Amino acid sequence: MTDPEVLKRIKIVFEYLKTVKKLNQKQLSLEFGLSESTMTRLQNGQNAVTARFLSQLKSLFDISDDWVMAGTGEMLLPKGNLNPSV
Repeated sequence: MTDPEVLKRIKIVFEYLKTVKKLNQKQLSLEFGLSESTMTRLQNGQNAVTARFLSQLKSLFDISDDWVMAGTGEMLLPKGNLNPSV
């Protein structure tokens, strides 16, 4: 089971991907390399969020893993240089 706060943010991410990115459940499943039923279980909190899933959110859609797991920062990572020099 997924932490309720993390689950809320996962639902926000999926809503964003469906409405803004115009991806349906089947397309999302293909992007992540998961079955549609596994995607549904992730969205419902029945499957735990994995490091692989978080990594894919970040690399495919610029979604912050820190935001998903801890609620820190913004959901969307800034475009361009993600590691600015000091």
